[in-house]
Amino acid sequence: MPSSSRTVGQVAQQLQSGILRNLSCVLDTVAAGIVLLIVLTPPARAGGPLEIAGSSYFDPSIKGVPLTWAQGTINYYTDRGNLSPLLPGASADAFVANAFSRWTSIPTAAVIAHRAGQLGEDVSGLNVNATGGILNRNRRVRRPVRE
Repeated sequence: MPSSSRTVGQVAQQLQSGILRNLSCVLDTVAAGIVLLIVLTPPARAGGPLEIAGSSYFDPSIKGVPLTWAQGTINYYTDRGNLSPLLPGASADAFVANAFSRWTSIPTAAVIAHRAGQLGEDVSGLNVNATGGILNRNRRVRRPVRE
């Protein structure tokens, strides 16, 4: 039977130094990851306009001007039909009105939401294509009217 020349204390010390080396390696890796996140993450920019007028869709004289709602009022239209079997038309209208009321009730929100009526037709999977246009009776794409 081979005899061991190491004592229990020496074995414990060796295990402890191995654990410390592993812990040091893990901490170094975490620190390097944090440094990389800080260095490689672009700065967040908040508070600017979401969209600005371009020259192709808007009047070229307002190119670069932030897009806003006239007098801070959003006029929205709801669908004529049910949103789903679980959310009938009246409940969907109330759902949207509730969402707008939460946004407009924020003290710093300078916006008003007004339900301006219903859409001209019931929008469903049968009359909307992948580009977001609405198909008319002749199955031609008609773009939604922008205010």
